[in-house]
Amino acid sequence: MEEQDGKPVVYVYELDPATNSYAKPSIHHDRLKVGVPFPLAVELALQRRTGRAPEEPGAATVE
Repeated sequence: MEEQDGKPVVYVYELDPATNSYAKPSIHHDRLKVGVPFPLAVELALQRRTGRAPEEPGAATVE
C-alpha cells in the first residue's frame, strides 16, 4: 500500500499459472476488490494512516 496525493493506492499482482509469472498489476484507489485467492473488498478511503477504519461516524478519536 502506498500513498499518492494523500490518498491510499494498492497494487495487486496476480500469478499467471500458465507462465508462472506475475501479470500486470491492477491498481486500486478508493476500493480494493479481488476474488483471488479469496473474495476481499476493502474501502480504502475509510482507512486512516494507522491502517484502521474509523469506529462509528461521529465517534471521537484519540490521535
